[in-house]
Amino acid sequence: MQSPVRMLVSFVILVGLGYLTFRVISSTARVLPSCPRCNVILISNDALSAKHLETYGYDKPTSPLLKELSEERGIVFERAIAQAPWTLPSHTAMFTGRYPSEFGIWLPTDKLTQDAKTIAETLQERGYQTHAISPGIFVQPEWGLDQGFATFEGTIDRPPDGDHVPAIFDQGLAWIEQQTQEPFFLFLHSWHVNSPYTPSDEALAAIGVQDVPDVFFPNIVQVNTKPGGATDQDNEQFRIAYDAEVRELDTAFADFLGKLDASEVGENTVVIFTSDHGEEFGEHGLTGFHAQLYDETIRVPLIYFFPGGKGKRVPGAVEIRGIPSSILKLAGLDPEPVFEAPAHQEASKQAPADLVARSAALLGRHNIFDILRKYATTIGRTIHPTERTAPLTEPYAASAQSMVWQIIRNFDGTHELYNLLEDPEELSNRFPEWSSLPTEQRREALKIIDVLGGDVPVPCGLYCSGEENAQ
Repeated sequence: MQSPVRMLVSFVILVGLGYLTFRVISSTARVLPSCPRCNVILISNDALSAKHLETYGYDKPTSPLLKELSEERGIVFERAIAQAPWTLPSHTAMFTGRYPSEFGIWLPTDKLTQDAKTIAETLQERGYQTHAISPGIFVQPEWGLDQGFATFEGTIDRPPDGDHVPAIFDQGLAWIEQQTQEPFFLFLHSWHVNSPYTPSDEALAAIGVQDVPDVFFPNIVQVNTKPGGATDQDNEQFRIAYDAEVRELDTAFADFLGKLDASEVGENTVVIFTSDHGEEFGEHGLTGFHAQLYDETIRVPLIYFFPGGKGKRVPGAVEIRGIPSSILKLAGLDPEPVFEAPAHQEASKQAPADLVARSAALLGRHNIFDILRKYATTIGRTIHPTERTAPLTEPYAASAQSMVWQIIRNFDGTHELYNLLEDPEELSNRFPEWSSLPTEQRREALKIIDVLGGDVPVPCGLYCSGEENAQ
């Protein structure tokens, strides 16, 4: 039998361990704080790449206000991955919590099926007022993405200069002011940083440049399809114009968040700031566009702003399809089994290196501009999207990535493997070097290869050249 002193010591240790465990669990659970029945505003900034934001380490002054707000009160997911490199399938994932391929969303002519369940439908069923504002193609009723929105302000046409801010934020605030009851779910979709790039002189001056020509879609097609492809000068010109557009978005979003905070609903509203894909500027052969599965295209911002929150960064790869489950969890609502992706709270409950995100694409650089030229002026008018009835038979590209590794399967069946920590620009394909990689690196890379699936022709598994016997 233990002495009273030893029993007291044991009790103190157990209480201490229990308190420590409670603190750890509580801290984990608060990655996204609870905000029961809060209003939710989901902002999708089309074509906004994480790579071009100061919050994510960009060295150009594109987004000082977002960086400041994120440090003060934003929960920043450091590696958020879009499930496709373009608008329609990515928003399908963002709304349904599922991979777009599950609904046959591959081409501009594909439409979300009526039996799909969206986060807007779920929130509407649970008493939320729902509204969407989305100028521009694809995120429109024609493609089935209005499901669950009681009202939808949308149009296929965009302003000729593509400028949607601050107008879209003003529209959102005007709708909020008209609401007589809460809670509400508001979706805002801005194409502002997507082409065309027509920044103001003030925005150019803010990033330290001037006299950069505007960039319109025909310029992008011409540069990418001319003999030899885009030059370094083309890439730099397009990038500067894009960065200045990001700076305009930064100013408009900060103003929007300030006005929201000062409103009657500010203390009870969560804002989710994200994107559907990024943009390429010569990193891997395209410029001013998005078609491939490299980081500049599929790594997007994902930041949750809570009233009175504190800044926090969350490592590890997460998918934007986790947004629906996260909204339900942070709002204190029962989970919806149809949303397959785990809530983003789960990112803190696993080792960051164990989290894996997937993306896929049917349209590659080999055919993207032919497709766009074909559909640019007809889709939604004379060519109407329909629900896909036949299974996909064409080859598609796919990727899987963790915090450390990314593997890409190309359309022709070849593979690329990148160490994202050592090679964040994805310039050194390690797949041909598989046999010479250290065993521990192969061990980690095999995790994402398993997630990618298919017949990945690694020359050996974990051990090569007799290493198994050396263990």
